[in-house]
Amino acid sequence: MNITVEEINPTRKKLVVSFTAVEIAAEEKKTLQAFTREAALPGFRPGKSPADMVRRKFGPRIKEETAQTLVRSAYQKALSDGGQKLFSVINVEAKDLLTGNDESVTVTVDVIPAITLPAYKGIKLSPVAVSVKTEDVDAALEQIRVSRAEFKKSEGSAAKGSYVKISYTATLDGQSVDEIVKDRPIFGSQSNTWEEAGGDESLGVASVISTLVGLKAGDKTEVAQTYPSDFSDVPALAGKTVSYAVEVHEVRDRVLPEINDEFLKALKVESEDQLRQNLARDIELRQKQEAANQHRQEVSEALEKGLDFPLPESAIESEIRQILSEIVQQNLRTGVSEEEVLKHRSEIEENAKTAAPGRVKLRFGLLEIAEKESVKAEEKDFQNYIMNQAYATRRSPDQIVKELQSSREHLDQVRTAIVVGKTLDYLVSQ
Repeated sequence: MNITVEEINPTRKKLVVSFTAVEIAAEEKKTLQAFTREAALPGFRPGKSPADMVRRKFGPRIKEETAQTLVRSAYQKALSDGGQKLFSVINVEAKDLLTGNDESVTVTVDVIPAITLPAYKGIKLSPVAVSVKTEDVDAALEQIRVSRAEFKKSEGSAAKGSYVKISYTATLDGQSVDEIVKDRPIFGSQSNTWEEAGGDESLGVASVISTLVGLKAGDKTEVAQTYPSDFSDVPALAGKTVSYAVEVHEVRDRVLPEINDEFLKALKVESEDQLRQNLARDIELRQKQEAANQHRQEVSEALEKGLDFPLPESAIESEIRQILSEIVQQNLRTGVSEEEVLKHRSEIEENAKTAAPGRVKLRFGLLEIAEKESVKAEEKDFQNYIMNQAYATRRSPDQIVKELQSSREHLDQVRTAIVVGKTLDYLVSQ
């Protein structure tokens, strides 16, 4: 095997590998023997089929696996001899290697650059106080009551937090907004829709939501909504003042449950004191997690500033795709429609391109530290991952295990994520 290496850039190499006919034949023979051991042809016991019959039956696959093995051994040897680590194979140019002649292949690869680490122990972290106050517990208890509230029909005026059934129509300079904005009916008209009086104004038409406080069933009113000049949600309304005619059909007041035996039993606690202790414990755990996340972020930022090395193009491209996927999935989980996400595609892509290099650099740095400090993904780490994924996705642990077993690439991604996370925790502890 003869290898010549051409450097395209500091992280991309073109390898031209020449094989002799003897080397190719030897590898083809080993592949054929492997197929023969596994083949079960009619009339022959497994492993006892004649080699010629196996070659005729599995010829294309034998050729493919022989070529893959030769190519893989070529770039692995080339990178090993040069003291470099493979990141990804970009392209393989190869003819039929089983011609009985000397042949060559050209393989383009991206490699992980040599990384000089800055001092990574003793990074200064901001002090974070973990302190559960009585008012924190009071607020958490109130939130539980709010989440379990009933809404009872009222003949009186809506208070802040009441739910109000309304209809409204919008006009702009005498023209129906439904005709101007056909794909966003929430800005044009709604019939028998429920709104929270004085609630989150970003969830609808702000002036309509705010005006509902003090209105009662049967009331009618008209309000104006001036949209900002940079209103990208509906460009046709940007900078315009729209008139909304609102009619109230029904008011339902929020009635919070009393903290009694029935309320406590539903929460599976024996007393209000026990409930408050549970809430205090949960708040403390959340504060500790927030502190840990803040310290992880501080370590990440400090480490990234101290790292300086070229990044493989394919690593950045892969990271951009990963960030795009994360952003889209996060938006869909929070109720943003796919159509709405697509409207902001160019902005999302620009943000991904900006964030990707830093994320790649940090991950390479953390993996280099993990190697130096012998941080590894252990069996218990995979068990925790499996249980967390099962809980988060509402699937069985067996399904998660099968996913990991079916894809080496997915398994490697999970292993890398575990090692990166454990390394960050290690640096925080240092």
